[in-house]
This record gives sequence, structure tokens and C-alpha cells, in this order.
Amino acid sequence: MSDEAVQRPPKRVDMKEVAEAAGVSTATVSRVLSQSGYASPATRARVTEVADRLGYQPDSVARGLRTRRSTTLAILVPDLRNPVTLAFIRGVQHVAQQCGYAVVIADAQRDAEVERRQLALFQSQRVAAVIVAGMMQDPSALSTIARGNSLLVHSPDAAPGSLEGEREAITDAVSDLSRHRHRSVLFISRRAPSANAEPPATLTEVRRRALADASAELGMRADQCTLPTELSGAAASGRLADALGGPGGPRAIICASHRLAPQVLAMLATMGWDIPGQISFLTFGDSEWATAYRPALSVIRLNRYQEARHLTRELLVQLGNVLPLEEAAALPAYVPRDSVGDRPDEAA
Repeated sequence: MSDEAVQRPPKRVDMKEVAEAAGVSTATVSRVLSQSGYASPATRARVTEVADRLGYQPDSVARGLRTRRSTTLAILVPDLRNPVTLAFIRGVQHVAQQCGYAVVIADAQRDAEVERRQLALFQSQRVAAVIVAGMMQDPSALSTIARGNSLLVHSPDAAPGSLEGEREAITDAVSDLSRHRHRSVLFISRRAPSANAEPPATLTEVRRRALADASAELGMRADQCTLPTELSGAAASGRLADALGGPGGPRAIICASHRLAPQVLAMLATMGWDIPGQISFLTFGDSEWATAYRPALSVIRLNRYQEARHLTRELLVQLGNVLPLEEAAALPAYVPRDSVGDRPDEAA
């Protein structure tokens, strides 16, 4: 094959060339492009313009060798099928890319063995940090990578004690059900209640206890229904039917996660329950799917994009990056929509 037929990559522009074209030192170029030191606004504008014009791209491998630190962040996602997770991933990427970090994503597939393999792979790749974007099947697997040089950062899902404002949003949701004359609420989750763990070890348990407290304050009953993944479809439907019971049973459902909501809604449709005519339904998390569903679903909204941005910024500052200030993420909030209605036997 002739040389003309071979597509050779263009020569990489290095930092020295950018410095010469901008009339500054390579140290100044480094500070501007890494956002890690002082430079005047005019100098920053000139260096950035020259770098863009010349097509400069940072060499992450060389940078890692100089600093003995990777420029890759890793996100471990419990289940990529969860639409709420996409906003979280995008938030991490938008902040990481500003500082020249690449982002790799691994889907744990709700499988403990897959989690362990992915964490071990991250450790072998010596990523700068791992962000766990939700509750793990086996939290003890974190010790595998903790023994390496990576910095572990938990999302709010993996650190339930940091869920500021969610208790208030749950109280608002239960209050709305009370105004619609509901006397009890059924909390549906994958995980069974834990045995008085203090503090609660999982996000599901945090939400379960907040719901129980809010219900008790309003004189309502909080019932539980657990639908683990190993249940067959028929067994799960039977368990849900038993939980709803007869005429005196709960006629309001709060689903513990956005990922579980479609399965529960499908079972309710198969069983012939009308929303909101016969039963009220709301879930944690929000997405375009929740608003497009008919009736549109009431939700306890968590701004996962802003949470991810805030989390990633804190992480990158710990890694030595300098970032401008940014507003904190919005607190969780209850968003009432069309899936909540009056309890049928209490309607006026």
C-alpha cells in the first residue's frame, strides 16, 4: 500500500507551540488550560483562543505520568436501565470535562459479582476516583478498591445520611395523600425492612422510616410490600394483591425507586386497578417518562444532574483543581401530578 493511501494522523500540537503563538511561557499555558493557577483575564482569553485555533488537545497520558495521577473518573452505575441515572452521568461529565478529565461508565447490572469485577478493573486502571451512582448490591466490595490509590466518592444514593431535604419532600407527599382522604399508604421496595440499623444502612430504609414518621404524624397507617428481583411475575403480583387487601386496604402507593415503578404500574394495570380512580400512585425520581405516562405521575423529584455536578466539583477540588463557585443543588421536592386522587370510598 502506498504512503498516499495511508491516512496518517495530524501532528499533535504541544503546549510549547501554544505558548510561542500566545507569547507566554509554557507554565502560563499550563495554568490556564488546567485552571490550576492565576492568570489575568486577558492572558486567559489569549491562551484559550490560541489553543482552540491550533487544535491543542491535552495529553492525558503524559499528564498522568507527570503528576502520578490519572485524569480519568469512573462511574459505577447500579443499573443503566434506570432513566434517572442518565441525568446523574451527564452532570458528572459536564464538570469533569471542564478540567480535562475523561469519564468511563460501568453498568453493574444489579449483580454483586459484576460490581466486584468492575471495581477491580477500575483499581487496575488506577483511575483518579470512582463515583458510585446508587446503592450497591454488595457495599463491602468497596474495600477492594479502597486498598488502592483511588479516591472513592459516594453519590447521595450511596450515602443516605446526606439526603438533605428528602424528609420534607416525603412529608409533603404524605400530606397530599391525607388531603385526598387516604387513611394508609403502601410503600413498595426491592429491599425488606432492616432490623433497627442505626443509622439506616440503605437509601430504601431512609425513605421507609421517613414515610412511617410522616404517616404517624398525620394519623395514617404505613404498610410495607417487598418485591425482590428473584420473584417471578406471578409471585410478585400475588404479593402486591395481598398487600392491597380488601376494601379496608391501602389505596395509595409510594414506589421506593424510579426503576421499580414501571413494573408496579404494569402489575396494577394487569390486576385492573385504575389510577387515580381506584388507587393513587407516586414514586421517587423524575424523568420524561414520568410526565409522558398517563396519568402523569406524581413524584418526589431529586435533581440528579445538579447533585452530580456538586459532587464532582467537590471531588475535583480534592484532586487539586480550581473551579469557580456554583450554586448548590436544589433540594428534593414533591411534585403533585395526575396520579393522586381521592380515596374511592372517601370521595365526596
